[in-house]
Amino acid sequence: MEFSYRCLVCEMVNVFPGRCKDGYNCMRCKGALTPIGEAKVHKKPNTSITVDVNVDTEPLTEALELAKELEGVLARLSPHQK
Repeated sequence: MEFSYRCLVCEMVNVFPGRCKDGYNCMRCKGALTPIGEAKVHKKPNTSITVDVNVDTEPLTEALELAKELEGVLARLSPHQK
């Protein structure tokens, strides 16, 4: 549980974990704090996602093999061209 405090100098609200512990100072001006109540801290939503993808590459492998065979046939038919 987080607890909120207001700075007695600059009036900035500071939020710290736990309840009413001494020793906290304002994050901005280092002034003294007074407790003002329990705080609800909103967390940012998760901004990343992980996706696992499984792809069957067998048809691509077969097509690549056929392309290599055709390349060999073409090279035999026209030996002077690349």
